Amino acid sequence: MTSTIFLFAAGGYFGYRLVYPAALKFLIGIGTQFTPMITIHEYTDLFLTVILGLGLVFEMPILVFFLALMGVVSAGWMWRNIRYAILAIFIIAGALAPTPDISSMCVFAAPMVALYFLSIGIAWFVHPTQREARAARKKA
Repeated sequence: MTSTIFLFAAGGYFGYRLVYPAALKFLIGIGTQFTPMITIHEYTDLFLTVILGLGLVFEMPILVFFLALMGVVSAGWMWRNIRYAILAIFIIAGALAPTPDISSMCVFAAPMVALYFLSIGIAWFVHPTQREARAARKKA
């Protein structure tokens, strides 16, 4: 429970400190020849999209922890399918990014890729075969 709260807060903080100011600056900078008129609804919608989106994305290690604990995924399977995972990460980042530029998508995708590698380590540690191997080594 503590790690879930910590990861969600870390994702929200990352979005608040890095992604949100960059997205807002980009959106206001697009219309330099116009006077930007941002309504409170658009401002809060962008804010909630960035903060909640990144908060949920940072929960990936928790999801992988439970899937690996039940034996649904393994670290080897995740490593073998890393190409597809990175493609899926960039597709999700493109959908979550508040602006259509590629730099915004990469800012969303970079922590997701790092969290995927962290998730591979978590899956290796908690997968049933690894637990059984550690238990057998302790008995021997």
